[in-house]
Amino acid sequence: MRQLYRVFKVGLIQAGRDGILLALLPSPFLIGLVFKFGLPILNQILEKHLYFSIEEWYSLADAMLAVLTPMMLAIACAFIMLDEKDEGTGTYYRITPAQHKTYLLARIVLPMLWSLCCTIIVMVIFRLTNLTWTQILISSFIGMGMGAVISILIVAFSNNKVEGLAISKLSAITLLGLFAKPFIPAPYRYGTVILPSFWIGEAIYNQANILSLIIGISICLLWILLFTKRFSRKV
Repeated sequence: MRQLYRVFKVGLIQAGRDGILLALLPSPFLIGLVFKFGLPILNQILEKHLYFSIEEWYSLADAMLAVLTPMMLAIACAFIMLDEKDEGTGTYYRITPAQHKTYLLARIVLPMLWSLCCTIIVMVIFRLTNLTWTQILISSFIGMGMGAVISILIVAFSNNKVEGLAISKLSAITLLGLFAKPFIPAPYRYGTVILPSFWIGEAIYNQANILSLIIGISICLLWILLFTKRFSRKV
């Protein structure tokens, strides 16, 4: 446990020294502020001048909070692992008492549990619609799993931080599932069911239930298993 805390603490110190990582950590709360106060103001302006309202899309903004919060933290964790790979500290952790398992717990599991707490807080404070606690919790848990997928994916397909930055931008494709119901007609929208974000959307747009949680988490686990071998070779 002491080694786990030590490795996690090293990651936090490293994040504090990097401008990009330092900006990523509070970004979910900044995005929440923009959504909470910016969108209603924009809606008032549009209603006044164009007689058009975006209020019906507020649920999409809530769904994006559930995805972007763990996504930002996942990208930060991936960048830390890529930095450690370049510096050779990843190899160091594997041959010390911390071991590989502890390293992965400190770089993926603990940060994703942290992202779960952050997502719940962000959604409670900055939500624009009357989400139930069930919707918040289910979407937050699936978001946590999605964050782990993104972190593993970035490291698996990147050799350095520059490549990681490019892959992190491409990971925005995983948001497509959120836009399926509002913008893609059936049955074409069901082509995105393989994305965890689709099930976050299901939890937000529809009445959340345990089935959405089970399917969403299962899909996250499938994606993780798909990239685990490649990821393990990189860290």
